[in-house]
Formats: sequence, structure tokens, C-alpha cells
Amino acid sequence: MPRKLTLFSHREATTILTQGASERAKNGKAHRVYLTNLAVSLIGDTKGKDFLFPCPHKKKVKQIEAHAVGVAVRRNLAWPVTDKTGKPLFDADGNPVTENKLDIEQFTPHDLRRTAATFLAKMGNMDEVIDVVLNLAKQGVIKVYNQYRYDTEKQKALEAWERKLNSIIFSKVAANHTPTPATKGKKKPAG
Repeated sequence: MPRKLTLFSHREATTILTQGASERAKNGKAHRVYLTNLAVSLIGDTKGKDFLFPCPHKKKVKQIEAHAVGVAVRRNLAWPVTDKTGKPLFDADGNPVTENKLDIEQFTPHDLRRTAATFLAKMGNMDEVIDVVLNLAKQGVIKVYNQYRYDTEKQKALEAWERKLNSIIFSKVAANHTPTPATKGKKKPAG
């Protein structure tokens, strides 16, 4: 998973999302990220958009800030509960009453990077490939001598990650639905 800054790019949502400016990345390197079919479908149509993730303020024509995803996650995991007049409610200890609008356990965007890296390793991807998917800086002499970008390997790793995510999503969907037996075209048992 790309860092918060590397995912938000300008006008290129087809197959590869290119970071606009290398100075925005923590390691100072431009980062190319292969977008799987799932990623493209989640991003949606980008025609006529200046930014994939625009700032929600109408007067600010720019992308969202680097910390926006983390702030949005924190807010939605602990949304303030208010009374009918809009005043915040407090519990018996004086703490603000909150509700989890996402209905999931507490997490941070960095947890998503760690989870993706762990599953990519579990699926057999080499550390070098995981590092380039995460846009981590190369270390030691490898930084000087290995200039390969691993685009094909990143694509394969992210396609495998997409399959894993789809298997998780669709197994949860299937678990929440009661299957109806198919009877059309089946013979009735003799009896």
C-alpha cells in the first residue's frame, strides 16, 4: 500500500497512478503504482477531475492533505454524539460520548500498510517487491547498484493482493446470505 502522500496523484487513473512530485514522497523518489481493476472501480471515473482525491472545500482547488485520511478514520471511529440541539453528550465520568460510525475495530491507515505487506509476504512475494510496493527506500549498496523499478512484479503482487481482498469481501458477503437451493432442472428423488 502506498504511503498517504504517494496515493494521491493528478489525473492518471487508468492502469498506473504516478505520483506527481517526487519531493512529496518520504524517500524522495517518484512512485508508480499499478491500479488493479478493484482500485480503478473504487476510484471511479476521473474524466474532468483535477485530482483523484480533491479537497472537500469548494474554494480550495487542490488535493486533500496528507493527514486527511488518518483524520477521517479517527473521526469516524469516535464520532461525537449530540443531543437534539447539537450539544455534545457526556458520560457519567465527563468524557464525550462517541459512536463508531464505521462499525469496525480501531485502526490507523498505517495498519493497512502493515497488513498489506504481511499478506504480500505470506503470498510469496520477495521483500524487494514488497519494499517497492510500499515505496520504501533501498538500503546499502543496493541503493546505488540496483536501479530496476520492479513494475511487472509490483503489478503481479497487487493483482494477488486484489484477489485476496476479493476473497475476503465475497466470503463475508456469502456468509451473510442464506443460499437458496437450486431446483430448476433437477430430478425429484424417486419414492
